[in-house]
Amino acid sequence: MIQLNYNLAAFYYRKMLEKKISDSYALRRLKEAEHAQKRICKSYFTYGEQLFYRKDYLNSKPFYEKVVEQGCNFTPIARERLLQIEKIVNSKKKDVDK
Repeated sequence: MIQLNYNLAAFYYRKMLEKKISDSYALRRLKEAEHAQKRICKSYFTYGEQLFYRKDYLNSKPFYEKVVEQGCNFTPIARERLLQIEKIVNSKKKDVDK
């Protein structure tokens, strides 16, 4: 499966705009990349939240990790969820070890 990196695309479109501010193609593509990245971030975060609130902590973890990896607006909350998941998983391990 092809993984599109909209953050990287946006970076290069910004670089193009530094050289030629009036480049309408680069500006349009930058906006598209930023919009797509926001959509992806929201999807990752939403899936993570749905799983988290169903107490499916281990399956929610990769979605929060993607949010952090992508540098999304939801990163602070995703980091907090990852800490919570770690605490929950560790406490369950301690209960099993008893």
